[in-house]
Amino acid sequence: MMLDREPGSWLLAIASVKLGAKIVVALDADETSFDNCKENCSLNNVTDSVHIFTGEIGSLEENSFDLILANIQKNVLFEIAESIKQKTSAGGLVILSGLLMEDEKFILDRFTQIGFQKVDFAKMDEWIALVFRSV
Repeated sequence: MMLDREPGSWLLAIASVKLGAKIVVALDADETSFDNCKENCSLNNVTDSVHIFTGEIGSLEENSFDLILANIQKNVLFEIAESIKQKTSAGGLVILSGLLMEDEKFILDRFTQIGFQKVDFAKMDEWIALVFRSV
């Protein structure tokens, strides 16, 4: 995988295609990263598979995603948790990364309250990732 500049959310999109996803919707609130995503998708030959949008998750017309990947800090995740739930298909997975170990209970409580079940956990140093299934 080739990357140019700060990858942000686009790294997740490119990696998803490289790992077998047929279609990926890449979303980032930072409008300045749009061109960066296009460039990185081109460098990695995944342009046809990645649909790029800027804005918030609630602005997406698409619903019923089988998998949502989010590398966002805990306070933002807390705020958009309901939107993530609305966009996740029944039985779909949500992988939340870029969280600190101390964030686990905060995120776990919020996501289980709105209808997710924790199915996996990964830790590297002080960083964690949580995997949830929509129930």
